[in-house]
Amino acid sequence: MLTEFFRPSGLTTKRITETTFVVEKKVTEKASLLVEYVGDYPVNASPSHLLNSGGLYHLSPTQQVDFHVAFGLNHNAHCVCRKLDSAILMVKAAKDRS
Repeated sequence: MLTEFFRPSGLTTKRITETTFVVEKKVTEKASLLVEYVGDYPVNASPSHLLNSGGLYHLSPTQQVDFHVAFGLNHNAHCVCRKLDSAILMVKAAKDRS
């Protein structure tokens, strides 16, 4: 996927182009594992590259828990990042509108 970020208040970098490539494997009906490459290419700065891996578990049709571990692939990227979060999916809101 290709994403453009615009930060008008950014002092040095107002625009960042981000590329991602994800491989995801459904392990069970409720659980998936993923590996993702993330490349951030800011204007007027050096790029950073990450390898992100993790999993997700669907608690219900509208809730999931994610776990991610990311490793920087070059000196501009973070060394190690860990994240555990939950998300309330917008599936229910979309169903209610129809």
